[in-house]
Amino acid sequence: MSEASVAEVEQDLEAVETEREPLCKNCGRTEPWTETEWCPTCGYSERFGRTFDLGQQSEDWDPEPTDLSDAIAPWVRILGAGVVALFLVGIAVRFTLPTSTRAVWTMFQVLAGLLLFATGHLAAYMAAVSESDKFGPVDLFMKPFGIWRPTTRDLPKNAWRIWCAGWGVTAVLVAVAVVGGINWMGIFEEDWGFKKSAEVNLVKEVTKRARAEREGGPDTLEEALDEVAGEEEATAEEEKKQEIVRKEEVDVLVLGYVPGTRGRIQSLMLASMFRRKLQYVGSLPFATLPDDVQAALTRELPTIQRPTPFVDVSHGGTWVEPQKVLRVNFVKWSSKGRLDNPVFDEMLEDVN
Repeated sequence: MSEASVAEVEQDLEAVETEREPLCKNCGRTEPWTETEWCPTCGYSERFGRTFDLGQQSEDWDPEPTDLSDAIAPWVRILGAGVVALFLVGIAVRFTLPTSTRAVWTMFQVLAGLLLFATGHLAAYMAAVSESDKFGPVDLFMKPFGIWRPTTRDLPKNAWRIWCAGWGVTAVLVAVAVVGGINWMGIFEEDWGFKKSAEVNLVKEVTKRARAEREGGPDTLEEALDEVAGEEEATAEEEKKQEIVRKEEVDVLVLGYVPGTRGRIQSLMLASMFRRKLQYVGSLPFATLPDDVQAALTRELPTIQRPTPFVDVSHGGTWVEPQKVLRVNFVKWSSKGRLDNPVFDEMLEDVN
């Protein structure tokens, strides 16, 4: 081969080398390397997103990060920041929103988390299928970790898939364990979690029977209560089983109210079930209720007045028919069946 031909071949090889896509984004090196994760020419690592100072070391030298921030890849820091943010939001929602609102928040966050996880998991599955024909649709569930191998090998390029899956799982866990607001055990009951609490059902039964008095039902209110609670006294063992327990919320019946000045309401008097008996359980400051609830009760309570309280109350007040039901949060029951520091949660449907 002539010298001219050799020169032409060398020029062609140089042209091909020039057109080859650089493998190192930092220095533009096109020659591949397999010994290390960083470029042996400039020390740049795409996985860590930084350049190591190689000095005079050989290509198999393993540079150690100078601090913790260098040891953690940027995509991992982003993943961690998202997880922490979700936990902080969950804690804020837990302590700022009422139970009913938290229940709605939890449902939406669980759905959003599942959708986010499904997006990342499906993207990882598509990447695995494009590389190998050994994966099928069933492997989405049967080989959940196997389909993620192509994604982990190609980090940080496809880190968004891990972000979606990680943040999705975190969102679901935070919604269930931190935000709360849903009676998950109710899922295993016949009502699928939507049944009213026992207190409300018993109050409805008592008020229904009390109204039946006027239509030929029981002769006295005491008989109506006895029919619900039972005529026989609970045994000592039953009483022991019904020890006062700490609760977060309870449904209460509005017995009446204490009038204030200028036609305003000062406080509401409440009744609820305590040790199988419907009784007076305390009062609720009217000013602590939301403005819309105050307006509704101020308008409606005077129209349903009655001459006597529905259950025995030792002090006076303006009594109303047993129709209005509230849900309140409280600290604990007192030994006499009084609510410790009740706080309004929500209005429930009227008892008609």
